[in-house]
This record gives sequence, structure tokens and C-alpha cells, in this order.
Amino acid sequence: MIQLPSISVITPTLNCGKTLRECYSRLAEQDYPRELLELIAIDGGSSDHTADVAASFGARFINGDYRDNQEARRCVGLRYARSEIVLFLDSDNYLPHDSWLRIMVEP
Repeated sequence: MIQLPSISVITPTLNCGKTLRECYSRLAEQDYPRELLELIAIDGGSSDHTADVAASFGARFINGDYRDNQEARRCVGLRYARSEIVLFLDSDNYLPHDSWLRIMVEP
């Protein structure tokens, strides 16, 4: 049996509470040990419920500044990532099936 690596999931956010909930819900459905997932939301100054949604899934919610530049916020996220692998996952992207993470780390 292979030992699975830890994964830091970095998500740049900005007023995306609705899509973030769906994104993280599908991530939670993965056939992957939850203790190996680190969720990091790098925010650009949300004024909606994005922070609450992130917290409800146990994500670290970090003010990343760069309101108009989500690519810069991705780089900010790298400073906080502690895992062996980094996954950049936008809040409006949804993993297609429950074994996606496991398949992606297999190689």
C-alpha cells in the first residue's frame, strides 16, 4: 500500500461564499484522508460570507491583499503551505469525482 502525501489546497477567494461552499463540499467528499489535507483560503477583501464558509470547512482564512490579482494571492498561499504537494483550486472549480485526488497523487 502506498503512503499518501499531504496536500495543501490553496484557494484564492474574493466574495465567493456560494461557490466556495460547493468547492469545499466536493473536496470533503474525496476518498482521501482528511488529516492529510490542509485548506488555505487566501482572500482579497471579501465583503460576503466567504470567511464563514472557509471556517466551516476548517480552512485557514488569510488576508492576502492583492484584491484585483488572484495570481498574486496564489503566491501568497505558497508562503503558508506546509504539505508535500500543493493544489491550486479556484473556488468555482469542482473536483469531478471522489477519487480524483488519490488518482492525481499516484504518480
